[in-house]
Amino acid sequence: MRLQNLKPEAQYSPYTSDTLKELAQLLPEGAPDWMRSPKKLEHLLKGYFGSLGGYALMVADAMTREATDAAEPPALRKRDMPLVGSFVQDGVAGSNRYTDEFHDMNKDVTEIAASIKRYQESGEMDRAKELELSAAEKLRHKQGLQKASRQISKLRKEVRRVMEDKLMSSDTKRQKVDDLNRKISQTSTEAVKQYQHPFR
Repeated sequence: MRLQNLKPEAQYSPYTSDTLKELAQLLPEGAPDWMRSPKKLEHLLKGYFGSLGGYALMVADAMTREATDAAEPPALRKRDMPLVGSFVQDGVAGSNRYTDEFHDMNKDVTEIAASIKRYQESGEMDRAKELELSAAEKLRHKQGLQKASRQISKLRKEVRRVMEDKLMSSDTKRQKVDDLNRKISQTSTEAVKQYQHPFR
């Protein structure tokens, strides 16, 4: 959802396939948006081919990085390794249900606040007041949710900085990225547990 307002070729995260990012840049403007979006292409390939598609991209990405002098990715975790990954739990904290739930809560309260402002600007004061009253409990947590959102955004920017560092070793990257993802997960979890009641 964070990428949907970007141009298709800019729709990728630090974890998106390097091969697909390069491919998207080469496609003409007239190509369908889903073909020019690295994130959508990756989702399609992994959804269609499953683990084999993911492993094929890993091999292609290694060759792409060699050719383009791109930054090395973090070292593989056991669960990322072909064949082994399905049977191993390495205990590394990552995204959890709270991350998605936090996103939904923050999106909900942001849309409510924007709708109230829109009604006020168009002179529909009764509709603005009605929505404000009915969503009062959610709006009470708007500031707290937005503060957590800013913290998460800052952590995600740091993940991107680490991923794009060409001097940092793969092992160091793995440690730093895992630590940052733990903080993202922890911030999301704490926010959901603190503010969840009116959103249930």
